[in-house]
Amino acid sequence: MNQYYTGEEVAAMLHVSERRVAQWRQKGILKSIRTGKGFIYREDWIEAMTTEFEGEDLSNEDGIDLAINLRKIKSAPVRQDIRARRSS
Repeated sequence: MNQYYTGEEVAAMLHVSERRVAQWRQKGILKSIRTGKGFIYREDWIEAMTTEFEGEDLSNEDGIDLAINLRKIKSAPVRQDIRARRSS
């Protein structure tokens, strides 16, 4: 059974500000559920985010954007260089 946490609880758990948790949510790296005026976060979503972004600097917006872009590059299909294929 999953435990649910408020943004304040997530912030305390991860030693960051509530604003940082909100940035992660807005950038799509931390899943959430809207509840009236706020958001809640499932324990497994928090664990998935911390595991996926382990070692990344998520302490500011530039670091968050860089981490997201690195994920996109790593997951993009690899294309062979057309010139290399033509020369073989």
